[in-house]
Amino acid sequence: MRTVVPAAPDAWITALRRYGTMSFGEVAAAATRLARDGFPMYPLMAASLQKHAERHARAIFRRGLFAERPCPQAGDIFRQSDLGASLQYMADEEKAAARRGREAGLEAARGAFYRGDIAKQIVAFMKEEGGLLSAEDLADYHSPVGPPERRRFGDLEVFTCGAWCRARCCCRLWHCSKARI
Repeated sequence: MRTVVPAAPDAWITALRRYGTMSFGEVAAAATRLARDGFPMYPLMAASLQKHAERHARAIFRRGLFAERPCPQAGDIFRQSDLGASLQYMADEEKAAARRGREAGLEAARGAFYRGDIAKQIVAFMKEEGGLLSAEDLADYHSPVGPPERRRFGDLEVFTCGAWCRARCCCRLWHCSKARI
């Protein structure tokens, strides 16, 4: 089974450590609520899911995502209760450690994902499916931070992530389109 270490939680917490003032729980509150309570499926999302319904039906990671029907329709309430619970668990762990300071709280949120119950569930799932991702892979992971990609558009300077991010491609396309005008 192909996989990579999930980078997003560490990237979020790294950004909060370096540049933020809010807690993980504060920043993740809206996402937690939307995942837990759901939101109306918008037409583009429903169309994309329908277009790829056969592939999604075979995907082992989709368990529980589409409980009501195989492919949600526009207007259906789309819930990701496992995601909501995971984000809430990270926020709860942060809050429990926050009395030791902001840094301790952020590290507790990160630890909840990479060393705690979430990591244990990821490793168990990977083992069940024949994957090679280990507890050590998760615990040792830290998102690299590099210099941003920069593009100037007239008086505007745009900064994006590196080669792994689509925003870099958008900047280059924008630059090419401006050159032709």
